Amino acid sequence: ILNVQSSSGNPFFTVAGGGNVGIGTTGPSQIFQVNTGSSASVITSTGNLGIGTTTANSNLSVAGGAHIGSVRQGISAPTDGLFVDGNVGIGATTSSNKLDVWGNARIAGTLTVDSTITPTGQFLAIDGSKSAPSYSFASSGNGDNGMYLPSANALSFATAGNDVLTLTAGGNVGIGTTAPGTILEVNRGGTGNTNVG
Repeated sequence: ILNVQSSSGNPFFTVAGGGNVGIGTTGPSQIFQVNTGSSASVITSTGNLGIGTTTANSNLSVAGGAHIGSVRQGISAPTDGLFVDGNVGIGATTSSNKLDVWGNARIAGTLTVDSTITPTGQFLAIDGSKSAPSYSFASSGNGDNGMYLPSANALSFATAGNDVLTLTAGGNVGIGTTAPGTILEVNRGGTGNTNVG
């Protein structure tokens, strides 16, 4: 319906037949679209805002890096990543830490803590195994050293992927075995077992 261009044909302002408005484009795909170079930002008919994308399926869709805050605006955010200068609260009404999560959280990969942990509840981990204990160490080559759950209500300690000490639900102690049948059982490999109790 309306198309305003420069003398060289570059689009300034367009009102398309369907009512879409475009700046820097003659073919706005949303109710309002602004093109700057190879990047586009839009407002859809449902009120969604898209930055760096013409497809905004959420209230806010950002394609590329984003930065919230004014402290480190001289640093570019990682591709499709996010820099936040202040605190972040998820499910929270206030946030006094860099990250506050009110509710359950799950990490499917590795969590590395370089400082201390101050727990106010239970710290839950998977059962683990002797080759990949639930509680282990980050230093190189020590991922198979630590503590895990071999069976219900039992604890095992492993080094180098081998069981060295197990405490069962009944109070038995096993050295070299995860199923001690007496109060103390020592598995010495090919030389047989030593039992106490």
